Amino acid sequence: MSLLHLFLPILFFVNISIFIFLRPVPDKINLNETFLKNYPQVGFKNFQFFDMDKNKYVVMIVKGAVAEGFENRRYRMKNIDLMYQNTLFLETLKGNYAVYENREIDVLGDVEYERSDNSSITTNKLIYKIEEKKFYIPEEFTFRRDKTYIQGKTLIIERDSGKISAFNIQAILNE
Repeated sequence: MSLLHLFLPILFFVNISIFIFLRPVPDKINLNETFLKNYPQVGFKNFQFFDMDKNKYVVMIVKGAVAEGFENRRYRMKNIDLMYQNTLFLETLKGNYAVYENREIDVLGDVEYERSDNSSITTNKLIYKIEEKKFYIPEEFTFRRDKTYIQGKTLIIERDSGKISAFNIQAILNE
């Protein structure tokens, strides 16, 4: 019997012993805080979320192709489609990507917002501040309603009142 035949089983036994006796215990693993913040903790595919008010009525439906959940309730979503119901309008919001964090949703890339009063807005970025119940569009947008056409650089929509404020605009009204 060669020395190699004796050495390999001993090496195997030593490696197994090291793994069994010196491996980290799961409850003692200290994951780096940066790891938890920058890497998804959960993933969803072809998902639907429902947001309900205190009376158990559905006020928002969120659909998407892919979503990733991170620490501190931060979510990143792809091909997002949101539908809101408030006292005045039914609203839909679509975009290529969205990030939810700190009670705020940032929708990015080919953003389309539509309301049941025939209003529609297209832009590349829209921010929805949930606590304030306001949509903010911090960059160029196009607003359409019936025959009214407005282009501008900043827009604010107050959801409860339906009020729309636009800044730096060019408009064609009722053409």
